[in-house]
Amino acid sequence: MISILVAATVAFMHIRGNVSTWQGANPSLFFGSYPKLFLKFVHAKHAEMKNLHMDTSCHFLDIGGRYGESKGLAGPCNYWIIDINRRTSVTKHILGCDIESLATCDIKDLPSFDIVHSRDTFEHLRQPWEAMRTINALTKRGSVLMIAAPFAWRYHAVRLHPIEAKLQGAVDGGGYGDYLRYTHNELDFLAKKLANFTSCKSGYDDYKRRHMTQGHSPWRLDGVKQDKVGGWLESIEAFFIGRKEAPCYAL
Repeated sequence: MISILVAATVAFMHIRGNVSTWQGANPSLFFGSYPKLFLKFVHAKHAEMKNLHMDTSCHFLDIGGRYGESKGLAGPCNYWIIDINRRTSVTKHILGCDIESLATCDIKDLPSFDIVHSRDTFEHLRQPWEAMRTINALTKRGSVLMIAAPFAWRYHAVRLHPIEAKLQGAVDGGGYGDYLRYTHNELDFLAKKLANFTSCKSGYDDYKRRHMTQGHSPWRLDGVKQDKVGGWLESIEAFFIGRKEAPCYAL
């Protein structure tokens, strides 16, 4: 019996070892706290720009920034938002264009963004590859890109705030659907192929694994009813951090 257990343990360790080196991946990158990693990269970018005496001209773009929940990440940078909800008091810099349609963005009047951030937005995009093309056009060499998007998450199409829907004349409440889920590989691929960002860190964060998101707000659409065991509670996020045509920071 002992010999069987030893053999099974050795076999498991061998398999685990193969998994850990699959495609050169480091398992320490696979699971971690993406907010902490995002903050480290933002601080590194701020320090770099300060050393170059460029910190006063820093621009931070928050894709799907909603009501500015991530504004603190921008630090000394000018904080910009692009979101379906364009009425927000957290910044005067609101991009009035569709991230999935570069043609709607008047690039000549916009800065090149030093940091681009997106949290829980890419699942609501029908064409994320078009969003990446827009990101490519709005960034420059050395820019930092940070994305967190669901790997496993319940269905959560979202309506506009009632006031915003009324102002926009939206039919049936307006808003945006829920279309996609991501692996770290897909985020790596999209960012590299379409926006020239090299992956510095990518992986998964399960800190919300048992987080109940249903019924968040009175205007949220939730296509999956809560069942007897609490509904879908396997909430795991994929994340990506990269730099454009520049080396990663040594963190």
